[in-house]
Parts: sequence; structure tokens; C-alpha cells
Amino acid sequence: MDIESLRQQFRPKKVSLLFVGESPPASGRFFYDKSHMTTFTSRAFERAFDVQFSSTAEFLEFFKSKGCFLDDLSHDPVDELDNRERQNALQQCIEPFSHRLRDEHPDFIVVVLKKISDLVSEAVTNAGIQ
Repeated sequence: MDIESLRQQFRPKKVSLLFVGESPPASGRFFYDKSHMTTFTSRAFERAFDVQFSSTAEFLEFFKSKGCFLDDLSHDPVDELDNRERQNALQQCIEPFSHRLRDEHPDFIVVVLKKISDLVSEAVTNAGIQ
């Protein structure tokens, strides 16, 4: 299954809390298919909600049930590009990401990497949401 099909399986009907990553990694390890980010996010949710997840699948269903969703600025991996190519690729993703934001209109946005916060802010502004 491709990454975007997998991502869409976990899209809640209403996205309340949108987590924004840079891109899916070139390695193929992906949040919705078990990665380090999945593990650490799961642990944080266990503490925050005083629950214990028996599997990644259970956590991901809980994540979805709470209106949480992870989207990436770029849907193509950029982690193996040199800095200039990476910045150019991410810059080109602002407009498509703005359109997705307009459609999702989340209540809250959490940027998971500080280095993309300015790009995400620009997309939020372009989307006309707060």
C-alpha cells in the first residue's frame, strides 16, 4: 500500500488537531506504519490520556478517534536531498499544503519540526485560517 493511501485510512471525519511533519522519510518508515515518531507520540498520548496501547494499530485508531491527523508539508521524501534542494522542494509545497489546510480546517496545528515552522505559517496564512 502506498503512503498516501495508508495516511488516508487514518484521516478523521473532522481534523481537530493537525500535526505537520516535513515529509515521509525516504527509508519508508512512516508514522502510520510504525516509526520512531509513532512510538514517541504513542507514549505521550499514553501519559496525557492515562491509557496503555497494546499495539501501534490501537494507538493509531485512538489518535484518529481524538480528531488527530498527521500530514506532511511535502508528500514526497525530502530527507535525502541536499539543503538547497530540500528548501526548494519544501517551498514548492506551500501552495498545495495551503489547499489541504483549507479543506481540513483544523482547530489546532502542531508543527513537529521547528525548521519548517515558517513554511507552515506561510501556508496557514495563504489558506486564510488561524
